[in-house]
Amino acid sequence: MKLLRLNLDVVGGPSRAQSAANRGHQYFSRDYSLSGAIGARIAAFRKKGRGDLFCSELVAQAYEEAKCPLLPGKTPGEIAPGDLLKSDILRDVTDLALRAVRIDSPLMYYLDDGSHFERTAHWEVRTKIKILQSEPVQRELAALGVSAQSFYELEKELRNDKSPGLDRAVHDELVRHDFCREYMRRTLASIGVADAREIAEPVFAARFEPSEEQLARMDTDSLNFHKQDAESSIISLQNDAISRTADIQTWARYRGSGNSRTFDYLAAMQQPLLDLSARLLGLFQKENDCLAAEQRKRAAQ
Repeated sequence: MKLLRLNLDVVGGPSRAQSAANRGHQYFSRDYSLSGAIGARIAAFRKKGRGDLFCSELVAQAYEEAKCPLLPGKTPGEIAPGDLLKSDILRDVTDLALRAVRIDSPLMYYLDDGSHFERTAHWEVRTKIKILQSEPVQRELAALGVSAQSFYELEKELRNDKSPGLDRAVHDELVRHDFCREYMRRTLASIGVADAREIAEPVFAARFEPSEEQLARMDTDSLNFHKQDAESSIISLQNDAISRTADIQTWARYRGSGNSRTFDYLAAMQQPLLDLSARLLGLFQKENDCLAAEQRKRAAQ
């Protein structure tokens, strides 16, 4: 695994990187292109005009649109993951961001949560693609003479506030998939509860309050790892709240007679999720404070 960042000498680097991140977000719910990934190495597999993307193509496309091409002379679809290491404007910061640690628990990988259940984010993307590709939504898009390759692009069309028919079609598909309730159910299941009220129960809060015995069993590396893990969760939840709040504000800003059903549905879905994030944030902050106190205690000995 490599972590790459723009070189420090790139003119306007931070703003270009942020622009690339914003542009990359719009492609988030597009399908993965296996043929495109193969085509990066074998020209015969390349297809023009496809809407799906592969990983390094998404990165290269986002930077291309931010007027910061990573490999001049190559189109994004010709850039394989390994090619990113050849870019003159990217630097490898892996060693600055990651370090090896010993921990007292088995490794848990992002795609391995110990269950056979689909992660909420995966389900969300898959379901939004189904909604986008549904016959009623495609019919309304065709009537407008436009196309959308991702749900983000579909939202952008709704912002134009020109088609109550498209609004009705998207809203009805969200309801048909029971999107709001299913999203919350899956989110709660991912943290091991069936009802949001369980988070306020002492038995749940105890998971974030390591006992003296548990702290004593942690060596320095393990303690530092758990502290960093708590800090990472805090940042993630803070960013989650910022993102959801921004979405609510965007839907409110563009809300009109031609999109109110969809935007009101999505906005109403966010508030319970914001409440959930706030509760979890408080618990992780409590855990972080406990681990920090243990670090200070050991430093003083």
